[in-house]
Amino acid sequence: MPPKTGKATVKAVLSGDTVLLMGASAGGPPPEMQMSLSSLAAPRLARREGDTEEAFAWQSREFLRKLCVGKVVEFAVEYSVAAINRDFGTLALGGKDLSQAVVAAGFATVSAKDADKCAGHAKLLELEAEAAAAKAGLHTDEEGAGARDVSWSCGNANELLAANKGKLLPCFIDYVKDGSSFRVIAFEGEKQTVIDLMLTGVVCPKMNVGSRATAAAMPRTAGGAAWGGGAAAAGDGGGAAAAPPAAPAVAARPAPYAKEAKHFVELRVWHRHLDLQLEGVDKFGNFFGTLVHPAGNISTELVKQGLAQCAGSSSTFLPKEVAITYQAAELAAKKEQKRLWTGYTMGGGGASAAGEVSATVVEVVSGDTLCVMVSGQERRISLSSIRTPRLGGQYAADEPFAWQARESLRRLCIGATVRVSVEYKRTPQASDTSRSAPVERAFGTVLAQKGKDWVNLAEYLVLNGLAEVVKHRADDARSAHYDKLLGAEISATGSKKGQHGSGDGSFRVMDLAGDGLKSRQYLAFLKRAGTTKAIITYVMAGSRFRAYVPAENCIVTFALEGVRCPQGPRPARPGFGATAGDKYGETAKQFTRLRLLQREVTICIKTMDKGGCAYGPCEITVGKKKVDFSLTLLQEGLAHCDWDCSFDTYHQAEADAKAAQKRIWEGHTDDAEDESKVAEESLEVTVAEIVNGGSFFVTEKKNLLAEVGEKMAAIAAEYGTDRGMAGAEYKRGALVAALFDDGSGKGWYRGKLVAVAKDKASATVKFIDYGNTSDMPCDQLRPLDPADGIIGAQAQECKLAYTKAPTLDQEYGTECAEALHDLTWGKELVARSVGRVDGMRAVILSDPAANEAAKEAATKAEADKKPVPTAPDSINQQLIEHGLARLDKHAAGEEVEKWKPTQEAARKGRVGMWQYGDADSDDEEVEVRVGRYTAGR
Repeated sequence: MPPKTGKATVKAVLSGDTVLLMGASAGGPPPEMQMSLSSLAAPRLARREGDTEEAFAWQSREFLRKLCVGKVVEFAVEYSVAAINRDFGTLALGGKDLSQAVVAAGFATVSAKDADKCAGHAKLLELEAEAAAAKAGLHTDEEGAGARDVSWSCGNANELLAANKGKLLPCFIDYVKDGSSFRVIAFEGEKQTVIDLMLTGVVCPKMNVGSRATAAAMPRTAGGAAWGGGAAAAGDGGGAAAAPPAAPAVAARPAPYAKEAKHFVELRVWHRHLDLQLEGVDKFGNFFGTLVHPAGNISTELVKQGLAQCAGSSSTFLPKEVAITYQAAELAAKKEQKRLWTGYTMGGGGASAAGEVSATVVEVVSGDTLCVMVSGQERRISLSSIRTPRLGGQYAADEPFAWQARESLRRLCIGATVRVSVEYKRTPQASDTSRSAPVERAFGTVLAQKGKDWVNLAEYLVLNGLAEVVKHRADDARSAHYDKLLGAEISATGSKKGQHGSGDGSFRVMDLAGDGLKSRQYLAFLKRAGTTKAIITYVMAGSRFRAYVPAENCIVTFALEGVRCPQGPRPARPGFGATAGDKYGETAKQFTRLRLLQREVTICIKTMDKGGCAYGPCEITVGKKKVDFSLTLLQEGLAHCDWDCSFDTYHQAEADAKAAQKRIWEGHTDDAEDESKVAEESLEVTVAEIVNGGSFFVTEKKNLLAEVGEKMAAIAAEYGTDRGMAGAEYKRGALVAALFDDGSGKGWYRGKLVAVAKDKASATVKFIDYGNTSDMPCDQLRPLDPADGIIGAQAQECKLAYTKAPTLDQEYGTECAEALHDLTWGKELVARSVGRVDGMRAVILSDPAANEAAKEAATKAEADKKPVPTAPDSINQQLIEHGLARLDKHAAGEEVEKWKPTQEAARKGRVGMWQYGDADSDDEEVEVRVGRYTAGR
């Protein structure tokens, strides 16, 4: 039973005639008592939408609130009503009777009920009569007076936020739900708007939770997790945690320290007029903001007292320096083990030996994700509890400091042995546009050796301002070193490093890979540099990769000069079918990847093909010695010398690998180059397009043009052949259907966009099934379904092997192209592949019908005892015979030796290009495609 008289503090004023009194604390929240003023009836105040509010209800409560809230008053209980569990009595402040003050101001009426129990009832009636005579307060006869303009919902929350963001909005704390969430009345002039508010960046224990939620809300240190097992836990960014085992339902009850947090806040803000700084709004319309109190920031005080912890989900609304302040306060509370952190063990010790494995870093995917080799298997691990800026990829720019974060990590640990401890796992939510199921990700701590010390990579990045610490929810798993990470972030912020400094952190690299035109523009600079440092950023095959050249700040496609590795398998993609790959192709790629990926190498760019691929040697450092990587591949039996290779050491290494029958030379014999192998490498083809006298497109006799034609005919039947798709937006590299007139009328043909005009009105289209290129208006194009591109391109680009032919803009270039047209067009030919040059198949092209006729003529001449005519057995040799092409001086082999007399005869006879002297120069000019001699489509 409450005492009949005494002193108490007014904690809140509930209406113009009712207050909440608070007694002295005896460890924990103090006792409370709700008391109404005897014989008074203040106007009824609405509490929610739909309630009826009487005139002057708000003013009545405000009058009493201003008089006594937060002050010590003398109370005397005169009577109680058990039915409503309410005490009635009098309050005095400094000798002043508050009941009389309210009545005199006209903010309450005097009730006749229980008049005999109220000692000052007569005086109250007298004061009421005076107030009525003066028409004070609710006694006024002014129509509409005392009404309040209140909205019980804010309507569009984002509009209210936008209108007041960055401003201090006057407010009234109407109700405290728990230590960090409130019902607030915001003032905009005379208008009042009721909103739900949660403190930004901090969260207090909840007042109504079940046993499982309570357990989840308890602070803890993160435990280790085995790499291969364990349920997925919530990860960075606030993902949902895996469901715990079912537990019996229990009645809702306050979480530990929830009452203390709520009481702490109520004493300072409940029924107070403060300023509110709105900072964000969630999808449910709940506002996040900071209460500006004259005595300081209530959020900081809650965290300092161990009654709240930092909240990751809402901290994104805060300025970074404020979030860091909260983190510093939380660290201090943890160290002192205040309230929520009672018994808390500060993280920062080494990872448990049971959960720690040794691994080798094979790739740094981004600033916070690594690929490591563990027991012969490659695993991906993300650094727990941190987030670095994201790399943009092909279609978006990198975020500031993304490049620096990855580069810093690469320098520290690529190729190094590290210690990995997996701490939790997370499976991302499936996206509506995702084509594959989400893959579970492992998060953990990775320690790398720097000098004699082991460095936590996550802490290293945070300390240098290249990563931020994830603000976890209360029940999220986190790094065992989380506290050290928070301390590192505070340090980085104070020293203004990386993201916390004034620099914009942008890093722009010219990516030339796949762009032949831009690559050739850089060729002069790259060749002039000679031997230069480079970093291999991506391995496409054993002898082909992308290299970042710091001296020119560009990325180029680079291939090893003089050697070729077997090709690995390739999946189907638009315009190209799937390929199974060569034997040992994947082995060669992985061999190169493990030794070169993201390593610093020395390259020398000597030449470049028209597709923009640079060629030259590459040296790696093994121990303290530099080694030619091409030679390493040859010695391991993972590469063979190209047909134009002129390095004796390469040929010797290849011979040694053959003798040892290593990998690709497995089962090799000296007579392996027999007719059966030649037959296997030969293709029956027809020429579909002539680029110049040395390069052309062919289609195999066994092609799928009929099947492609059926698909294109279906498009023509559905859409007609009058026009393309209006309004479509096209990008370079896209697969399209294009309307083209081959002389027999317009039809749809598959093409790939080589370039798109700036005005988006026209584009350059390469027809992938025929090889020709044409400039076309975009209204003659139609986007092609990727399913129609699964059948691979039917036209293959080839080059005459062992020869160099002039381009169309060079002397005898036109004559050479015309001769090639006359020798090949409309004929069934045999193309014998001997390798690849400048990304094209190098072939020896022959005409079986012409060769048979030549044999018959030779036989007849021999029978007639006439001189037997000698005729070249390949079109390559015929062009050399007529002085329209010459031998590549780097070429070597049986065919080359057979053709040398033919070239010498042309030279001595001053035929073609030899008319005015020696034309045997070695200018490595890049071929320019000109569509003058377009044959067919």
